[in-house]
Amino acid sequence: MCGKMSPAAGLPRLDPVKLGSISLVIPAARVMEDLDEAVQSAFERSVEALAAAGASIREVAMPVLDHCDDFFLERPIVVYEVWQHHREMLQQHLDEYDPFVGLRMSAGADISAEEQQNRYRERDLIVATFNQQFESMQADALLYPSVACVPPAIAETDDEDDARRVNLRCLRNTATVNYFDGCSISLPCHPPGEAPVGLMLSAANGDDDRLYQVAAAVETTLGV
Repeated sequence: MCGKMSPAAGLPRLDPVKLGSISLVIPAARVMEDLDEAVQSAFERSVEALAAAGASIREVAMPVLDHCDDFFLERPIVVYEVWQHHREMLQQHLDEYDPFVGLRMSAGADISAEEQQNRYRERDLIVATFNQQFESMQADALLYPSVACVPPAIAETDDEDDARRVNLRCLRNTATVNYFDGCSISLPCHPPGEAPVGLMLSAANGDDDRLYQVAAAVETTLGV
């Protein structure tokens, strides 16, 4: 996906790096707030295991991730693009779409081309800000939970307003990577028999190979 290989090329060999050479950053940002207890516990156990195995882990303030979250919530880019691609189908068959999804897609009709260009420019600024900070930290990856909660019960989404709230909470952390145009991988970090929790490693655009190597070392250490 990062465009470094041709479709016909064989998969590269990416050996795990030594954990003692890895530098990880836990961002002091909204992605670490409002976590389910199970998510918080699984994350903390993972951090302790990685630190005990020799990884360098530190916490750094990263308000740019909060800007990503604000952008995702208030000025999403994808809604306009979805409307452009699906306009005819939505206009003709909106009643056949899932109501929650159809209404979100149709909201793109209210966004002008000028406004969309403003959003693209704002996103470019966010990407540049993230890349600058990530490079200055000299870290291999950011480390935070993939999702703030364990999978919600179906009953929690029966009401439309509740469904929207749950949906946004589930998407919050992974959406940050979309908005700083990075790469990410999620590894299971929960003990067997407990609710699934993902540990997310994220890096800058194009760092996919290194991220895979770091993830392989983390996965081996966690042993889940």
